[in-house]
Amino acid sequence: MVEYEALRPHGERYIELEVTPLRVVLHLQPGSRLAGYDPINLDNLLARMVVDEATEGRGLPFTPEAYNLPVPLKCLWRSDAGLPLWAATPFTPAADCADDVAYWHKRVQTGRFTGTKSGKYTISSTNGRYMERRVPLPTKVCDIWQADCIGNAAEVARLLAGCTYVGKRRTNGFGEVAHWEVQPLDAFALVRDDRLTRPIPAMAIELLNGHVPEGQPAPIGWTPPQWKPSIFAPGWWTGTPVIMDWFAGAMALERQAH
Repeated sequence: MVEYEALRPHGERYIELEVTPLRVVLHLQPGSRLAGYDPINLDNLLARMVVDEATEGRGLPFTPEAYNLPVPLKCLWRSDAGLPLWAATPFTPAADCADDVAYWHKRVQTGRFTGTKSGKYTISSTNGRYMERRVPLPTKVCDIWQADCIGNAAEVARLLAGCTYVGKRRTNGFGEVAHWEVQPLDAFALVRDDRLTRPIPAMAIELLNGHVPEGQPAPIGWTPPQWKPSIFAPGWWTGTPVIMDWFAGAMALERQAH
């Protein structure tokens, strides 16, 4: 992992924080849909807020490797490369939810700066790279979303207080945040109702205590930033059904006892 000096103070402070099971509730402004192809991951959202704070909004230089991104969450497991699996789930609907589609338009250039030597505008609007396009974007119509984690309630609430938009097309009013809630939770679980509550890499299957996901592992994003393909690993997505392997479960409990 790449160490970035500006992030070090956050990481050193987070080591000492007390963590407990929490439920983070996102309230969107009425009528503001959540746009995008992928779920909003709580650990990635917190990492983004830490980066923005530590770099004063400048962000991090691009690199195919993963940065060491500190977050005020409990780490459940680390890969051989040191990548953390945080105790946090993606956001899921906590109220009635409906699928919808929004469209954005890429329109042809005006021609003001694209004239040929003769001054004639020749760019086609029906084919080629400059053609007009009507691009569909999946959206979710739901005002309340929730995610579970094991983290420090005060620091999670402080970081999220600065997050006013989530998801895609934020400049168009999608994903406008009304307010956040951070509530105590009885327990954090990786499996609920026989389904995974978060992406799990195959390397960390022992964390499931005998639960075996259905289907073969596929490349998934499981650690921040989940969108970066260079750090994908074989595993299973959120919502994958699981079955119980009682022998594997007993072996897992024995390993934990020792």
